[in-house]
Amino acid sequence: MYKNLTIKNISSSFGLQIINTVSGLILSGLIINFYGSNINGTIISITSLLNYITVLDSGLTGVIKFELYEPLSKNNWTKISSILASARIFFKRIAITFLGYIFLLLVLYTKVLESTISKSSINLLIIAISLILFFEYYSGISNRLLILADNKHVFYYTLQSVVTIINLFLSIILIHFKQSIILVKFVNSSIFLINPLCLFFYVKIKYKIDYDIQPEENAFIQRWDGLAHHIANLSRNNIDILLMTIFFSPREISIYSVYMMILNGIGRFSRILTTGMDSIIGKMLALKEYDLLKNYFDRAQFLFALVVYIFITTISEVIIPFLNIYINDGKNQGYLNADFMILIVLCQLIVLLRTPYNHVVFSAGKYKETRGIALTEVALNTILSFLFIAIFGINGLVLGTLLSSLYYLIRVELFIKTSSLANIISVNVKQQVIFTIFGVLIYLVSQVDLIKISNWSDFIIVGSIVFVKNCFLFLLIGVVFFPKQRKIWLNFFLKR
Repeated sequence: MYKNLTIKNISSSFGLQIINTVSGLILSGLIINFYGSNINGTIISITSLLNYITVLDSGLTGVIKFELYEPLSKNNWTKISSILASARIFFKRIAITFLGYIFLLLVLYTKVLESTISKSSINLLIIAISLILFFEYYSGISNRLLILADNKHVFYYTLQSVVTIINLFLSIILIHFKQSIILVKFVNSSIFLINPLCLFFYVKIKYKIDYDIQPEENAFIQRWDGLAHHIANLSRNNIDILLMTIFFSPREISIYSVYMMILNGIGRFSRILTTGMDSIIGKMLALKEYDLLKNYFDRAQFLFALVVYIFITTISEVIIPFLNIYINDGKNQGYLNADFMILIVLCQLIVLLRTPYNHVVFSAGKYKETRGIALTEVALNTILSFLFIAIFGINGLVLGTLLSSLYYLIRVELFIKTSSLANIISVNVKQQVIFTIFGVLIYLVSQVDLIKISNWSDFIIVGSIVFVKNCFLFLLIGVVFFPKQRKIWLNFFLKR
């Protein structure tokens, strides 16, 4: 059952990640080349600052999913309805508070960021970009969490894919006909309103939800423990942009965001392998299927690590020549920074390696036990990034995030090894060390002067060769150095 469910989740996620990555690359490239890096950097900065409102949900999204696993496994619709009633009330309060935050940004943003864009245009961009987040909180999040906790990923990802394609198509048309970026963003937000509407009707039709039930008393008792992890995620994704908004120009924000867009795309493809992992683990824990969980996690974690190292090593070799083509007409000055690239790629590697372990920690409800780790990461990220900016500039910003992420990875692995979870799953540090050493060696030995590649056809051919080469090398490393994992996967395929 779990095997088929995992395959369905991974398959449904794969198409969405391709669409999201391609859409992001196309739209960001069009914005940079048609409107300029200053406009792109301003949009990224505004989006990042608006995301800070999510701190108000106190990490509740993860806690709600955790609370839903057990009643969903037992079809306890009274309990499910009560949990969702509490969630809807809370998220609507956040939506109302968000309106005040938007007003605050309208007043203060132009006083902080030095930009060539007019104040009125920036304010309109803030309003346009904020619309979708407001309606998501007001009506969509609780329904999304129910669907994902119930492992209905196929429906959710299909909906996301369709909406993203519609948005990409209309955005290309508007940009092609030289419409203002403000109109483009208003249209984007309007299209994405389809999501909460469809989720509402899907839940209303498919689930036996009692909308008149009283909210659960003392709901989400782990809410404040989940807040620590929520702030940590928010910090890692947005503190860099906040500091850049204060200390750097929109152009430098654009440079940072383009690298992160590519690496986040790689991250999304890697995380396809863990799609639905939290809900599967949550159900196994609820049913006390510990032996099954151990085997499932060992298999999934190894595959995830293998794919991450293949992707990260490949992207480190091809990202500079990619950007040389992607940002054309002499506009790529500052984007082709090898030192910055190495730091930000390593940072993304460390962040990705924590993913399977976080799924186990959160599915087991270990929010309180690990909140100190998450909050320390936030403090380190903020302090180190702030200090290193004065010494290393934009590279220092990424170095601070890299070191704080490394701290989190080490601490969460130590927590698992010393907690009750150690009897259920294992932490494979040897795997990380060996893959990292060989990844660095592959990068150093096989560097090719790809910067001379000037067209997409040559890049696709060379990039494909690099990818296939890395797949072969890391598979060989996996087979040679990890016989236990080789046996687990061999048994998995023989049983199919």
